[in-house]
Amino acid sequence: MPESWPHEFPREPKNHSRRRRKLSRSLATAALSTALVLPSAAWPAWAVGCDPDDKECQVDEYLTSVKGDPDQLRAFLLDLPKGGDLHNHLRGAVPTEKLIDYAIRDNICINDLTLQSRRPQPCKSPERPATDMNGDVNFRNRVLGAWSMEGFTNPDLQAGHDHFFATFGKFGAAADRHDGDSLAEVARITDRQNQVYLETLLGARSTDTKKLVNKVWGTQKPVTPNDFGTLLDKLTENGAMAAIANHAANDLAQVYTDARNELQCADRQNADPACGVDIRFDHQVGRNQPQAVVFAQLLLGFLLQGTQGWDRTVGVNLVQPEDGKISLRDYHLQMQMIRFLKGRFPGKHVTLHAGELVSGLAGVDYHDLTFHINDAVNVAGAERIGHGVDLRHEDEWRALAHVMRDQHTAVEAPLTSNCQILKACDPGEDPDTRPLAAYRDANVPVALATDDAGVSRSDMTADYQRGVTHFALDYYALKKITRDSLEYGFMPGASLWRNRDGYEFARPCEGADPSQEHPGGACGQYLDANVKASLQWTQEHRLHVFEEKYSNAAHRLADPAA
Repeated sequence: MPESWPHEFPREPKNHSRRRRKLSRSLATAALSTALVLPSAAWPAWAVGCDPDDKECQVDEYLTSVKGDPDQLRAFLLDLPKGGDLHNHLRGAVPTEKLIDYAIRDNICINDLTLQSRRPQPCKSPERPATDMNGDVNFRNRVLGAWSMEGFTNPDLQAGHDHFFATFGKFGAAADRHDGDSLAEVARITDRQNQVYLETLLGARSTDTKKLVNKVWGTQKPVTPNDFGTLLDKLTENGAMAAIANHAANDLAQVYTDARNELQCADRQNADPACGVDIRFDHQVGRNQPQAVVFAQLLLGFLLQGTQGWDRTVGVNLVQPEDGKISLRDYHLQMQMIRFLKGRFPGKHVTLHAGELVSGLAGVDYHDLTFHINDAVNVAGAERIGHGVDLRHEDEWRALAHVMRDQHTAVEAPLTSNCQILKACDPGEDPDTRPLAAYRDANVPVALATDDAGVSRSDMTADYQRGVTHFALDYYALKKITRDSLEYGFMPGASLWRNRDGYEFARPCEGADPSQEHPGGACGQYLDANVKASLQWTQEHRLHVFEEKYSNAAHRLADPAA
């Protein structure tokens, strides 16, 4: 732990203390010496480091033994039950090949110079029909590279950042009209990554919202905190925003239904395994828009969380580059908007991109790095933040981490995209590269996330692999991260855990056996009544099976004759 850390930050909370019972160095040395003169089965190597009944320790030993082999490490981490993905942009999560398939299927137009997609036909020079990609491999590869980070090797910070964010505008027309297909595909990926929960970002009815703002306020008219109440009244007058929320809920319900139909979830015999993934939505709001539009779309996100007949929008978030001109100018104002709306709509959930900044980005000065996470946590009251890379530049950053720990404000950490967008790749000496270690040292809850796995050409397992190889995460850390990825999800229902400071089952499930896929009695009834607890039980059962498998694998590695 860095010497600069204050003493009030223990490396692990008391009830999170590791159950790893390692022998002291001298005893271990003596044991190894004894092992040299005993038959191999008399003192297997794993016993030197772990109690024979300590499955976590044995799995950690196995992880240590394979982390130098990328293929074995990936196989281990792919097998690891990884809970949920809390930071997932639906359109950015779709594999680029799938977006290309959509473009060809719909025969949209693609600019041969900029590789921007457009609807509808006919195409105008220098555009080409997307079907040209069927016979022109070079054209297809150029589109693949423009719509994702495939083959991108420029080491420049700004170039990587700009290329990443430019992809969305380029493939946008291809993704249009395919949200249901896309959600089904991302659910399949989530299932294959051994996860049970997906919280994905998707906007709704933005055009309707802008029209309403223009009618009652004007899109270019400034908004101050003193205007919030008046603007809210104008937007909700005569049920105008409620009507938009109902239409948005219907749109999202159709996306969800289309995905379930694609997966054949109603057909028990042929249903895709991805039907078992619990899917929820966070309403996304573009932060680089006029002030009144941002306010109205935030309002829509709060209303969607309580729309009758629709329970799958569970949060609201701001998206688009945090270093954009408007988002930098209006950042504090937008946090004030959220605080105001939370006061009017208590109990609704907020997660925010915050601290997705580093020094060296165009337009970002040092002051911008000093308050964004602070504002998200202490002004907006966000329950989770995404990225959080600029932590160590924030004013009073240790105190901020202390607040996040005490308030249980979780961090969604997409390690791959942090590296691609912000060059926050390794825990080196630069503060911009060290947020994950800082959060973990402060005992702030962390959930690894994919962000835009399609754009990144990555997946959740790759983020876990980066966590092991670049950030020295051991099995104990990985297990906690998987648990936190469900504990801090916004799905409905009570938790399996008694409290967030430890991993003791809630009273109805005290003494329940996680080797059971579904326990009976009071615990079974509790799980049936609480979606969150049910998903967490599934995770605990899978972890039990996983630890049985890999603790045995550790034995075999240590003693092939056993």
